[in-house]
Amino acid sequence: FLDVCSHEYADWMRLRKRLRPEFRDLSDEAGWPGISIQPGILAIDPRFARFKFYEGYAGKIELVRRVPTPHGNPFGLAAKEDYLFLGTGESASGLLVIDAADPADLRVVAQAPRRGPWILDVKAAGDLAFSSDAGYVNIYDVRDPQKPKVLKHLRCGAKYMSVDAERKVLYYRTGNMKLLHQLDISDPANPRELTI
Repeated sequence: FLDVCSHEYADWMRLRKRLRPEFRDLSDEAGWPGISIQPGILAIDPRFARFKFYEGYAGKIELVRRVPTPHGNPFGLAAKEDYLFLGTGESASGLLVIDAADPADLRVVAQAPRRGPWILDVKAAGDLAFSSDAGYVNIYDVRDPQKPKVLKHLRCGAKYMSVDAERKVLYYRTGNMKLLHQLDISDPANPRELTI
């Protein structure tokens, strides 16, 4: 038995850091087995008992445009249709919303506040966006991405997240990375902890 998200596995595989488990839709409808996974992620879909590792990228990446962001390193990026959601580092900006309809003309069109000092992770699912920062999960209504609304700042110790939009569950890990927690987000303004 081997924990592929452990430090021992990361050392053995000569990875810079251990893999982060994250829920992903790995169904046939989502494109299994051709789904691409980001480096450093172990994608898991318990509904189908499937998992997938990063397999490399064979395409060519070309810089099209830079978007100026406030002071601090950006963390976390999620997409919804023609919009990108970017978590900012040490700046006071919180979650930036970028209009990406024209990749040659990317523009910051909105900002949404966060609760803690910096955002570590960003996800989007349906009409919602999520960010985690310094122990909080911030839940945003992004039906109109140019006017995001804060639905909830929930203090729960969250560090890294993934979302199952179909089941309306947000999975998160705390700083110790040992336990996987679940939040029922069927009522996003009043999320509740689920027991595993």
